[in-house]
Amino acid sequence: MKIINDIDNNKINQISEILYEGFREKINAIIKEKGKALAVIRKMINPDMGFYAVDENEDIIGVIGTVTKHKSFYGLKFKNIMEDQYKSPGKKIV
Repeated sequence: MKIINDIDNNKINQISEILYEGFREKINAIIKEKGKALAVIRKMINPDMGFYAVDENEDIIGVIGTVTKHKSFYGLKFKNIMEDQYKSPGKKIV
């Protein structure tokens, strides 16, 4: 295992799965469907602000998100969650 901070964009799905599994109970309180939850997670993360544990095959096995005064690993906005969860033509989330 090694720790890296530079990843390829094709690893976003692995990161999203790890975060989903780690926070499943909290996420399921808002978003019941796993596919929708993973889509929201993919949108909200900033991979440049993370450190990643990778195995010998370069698969991501752990994630640490960092936060600075100007940037964050998590770009979570409740409005975005609600829009993704309740998308419907003609409905507006306020």
